[in-house]
Amino acid sequence: MNDTYTKVANEIAAMMGIEASSLTPDTTLREIGMDSLEGLQLLIELERVTNATVEEADMKRFTTIQSIVDLLNERLQKPAAA
Repeated sequence: MNDTYTKVANEIAAMMGIEASSLTPDTTLREIGMDSLEGLQLLIELERVTNATVEEADMKRFTTIQSIVDLLNERLQKPAAA
């Protein structure tokens, strides 16, 4: 797994009180019981740990752990808008 996946899995695990090793790229946020408020908290924390800029509207793309990783990797490759 890449560094972004590890960061995402660790943040989700810490937030939800589960083991990161129990997560896979295909794990859905719904499967682990994450609600929209927790999703927003996750977005804020992931911005902090990855230095990626993520918009609240991007949360609709957060369905699986891999979808979050893909979005963060996409954002990390683009310069932030001024």
